[in-house]
Amino acid sequence: MGSRYDVSTDETGHTWNKYYSKWDGEKLVEYGGLSLSQKQLTKAKNGANIIRQMRKKGNIGAIYYRGNGLIFVNYTLKGANYNVTLKLKNGKLSYHLQNNYGKTKLEKATCSGVIYQSLTDCVTFPKSFPVK
Repeated sequence: MGSRYDVSTDETGHTWNKYYSKWDGEKLVEYGGLSLSQKQLTKAKNGANIIRQMRKKGNIGAIYYRGNGLIFVNYTLKGANYNVTLKLKNGKLSYHLQNNYGKTKLEKATCSGVIYQSLTDCVTFPKSFPVK
């Protein structure tokens, strides 16, 4: 879990955001984030629809794809930072639910704060985004 003061763009408000790791046989290794563009994300099935929904919510920032199939999209709205977790499976994007708040899948996949490329020094990054 990443502990930061990043609820708002002025770096106030505390958040705990999830980062994922795996055991490589010798040590715990974090799934690092490969930077993606919005255009790359729209190439996945349902990607353009998700980007459209998020643009209605706020300004999209950094996007990271991790080797465990999760994608994190940062966005800001009225001075507040958020991140949405998506799941890529068989070339299709869907919301990966993170909480029970809100009514829509987008709201239930949204957390406060900013997700970064990595949290630790013991990290492995995917070589490429598997959707062309």
